[in-house]
Amino acid sequence: MTNRSNADTAPYHGLSLAHLWTFTHVAQTGSVTQSAAMLFRTQSAVTRAIQILESEVGEPLFERRPSGMLLTPVGHCALARARRVFFELDALARWCAAQGARAFPKGSVPAYLMNTRRLDLLVALARTQHMPTAAASVGITQSAVSGAVKVLEAGAGLSLFQRSGRGIVQTPHGQAFVLHVRRALNELRLVRDDIAALQGNLRGTVVIGAPPLARTLILPKAIAGVSAAFPGIRICTNESPYEILMAELRAGDLDFILGALPPEQEAPGLINELLFYDDLVVVARKNHPLAARANLSMKALQTARWILPRSHTPARPVIDELFRREHLPPPAPTVESVDTTVLRGTLVHSDMIAAVSAQQLHLEILSGELVVLDVRMSGTQRAIGLRRREGAPAPAAQAMMEAIRKIVVEMGLG
Repeated sequence: MTNRSNADTAPYHGLSLAHLWTFTHVAQTGSVTQSAAMLFRTQSAVTRAIQILESEVGEPLFERRPSGMLLTPVGHCALARARRVFFELDALARWCAAQGARAFPKGSVPAYLMNTRRLDLLVALARTQHMPTAAASVGITQSAVSGAVKVLEAGAGLSLFQRSGRGIVQTPHGQAFVLHVRRALNELRLVRDDIAALQGNLRGTVVIGAPPLARTLILPKAIAGVSAAFPGIRICTNESPYEILMAELRAGDLDFILGALPPEQEAPGLINELLFYDDLVVVARKNHPLAARANLSMKALQTARWILPRSHTPARPVIDELFRREHLPPPAPTVESVDTTVLRGTLVHSDMIAAVSAQQLHLEILSGELVVLDVRMSGTQRAIGLRRREGAPAPAAQAMMEAIRKIVVEMGLG
């Protein structure tokens, strides 16, 4: 008799991947009998899995007829999201096989990836890099977390973590493995939200990557509108540096990024939606020595003390190229920041200047606290829009993006 670890028996309120996998087979075949044969399970086990899943989502997924199992509208809705979940897990299994692990037929997901709790434990450990903290975050023992990792490493045939002086860190294989797992779990959590939306009840959490350009006008207006119209939606913004936002977008932890679209418009697995074009302006405090001068040249600005975006953000190469076209070396930053509060405070209390979107410091410019210098910024036009992963967005994210599009039109930007 095989002993099950605490990770398998601990209470968990997420949908079961194993039950969802059974559901996809019954949806495909329309038959409990055929599905049981395909899955090497008894008919009673398949029937029980469907009953539990229906109980968890609160709606029937099938109409039971003499001719077989027919998907209800809710079933069709759940199936669309389930296919995205297992697309990610299938891709993970094939990636593991490419690294030398046991290969599985395409469209098949190995059993070691079918435990939702186990995958959640893996993500918790990757996030905390500390076994006791990961265990405490889900209310189980350290040995249960360790056991879950051992099962996954044995199944993948790969080392996912290694110990270091800083704690437990992911190996390169572990980073790639966890990326697929995060995507799959983020899709899994949307099953209930999709069903609620089908019934006219928008709910769930939307997480937005919010670079500084979006934070002053567009995003606050859209948030206010969505919150009033859909009280069941919770909105979170993430103001991390752009490279971190991109990593979290690819993992499915972000629903979309609102901001400057990078010059490379095409990126595998991502969709860019242009909303409007925006030009950079150079801003400084009122009464700045350059504020009264007309028709400033780039050479006149070269020796100024600059606040510049970090080198990995979309705006930085645009600013650097502006100087290079004038055969001038780009200015060295005195400060590197895109935080609106830092920009405003530093500009107001110093003779530094910054190249930003006028929207980012709209209120400060409107009040006269900051001024736009008279300098041509030709060629600094940037595409502003939404960047998201391919596939079906969460219903809450769809509502948020639609609100943003509406605000852009109302502001006369689009």
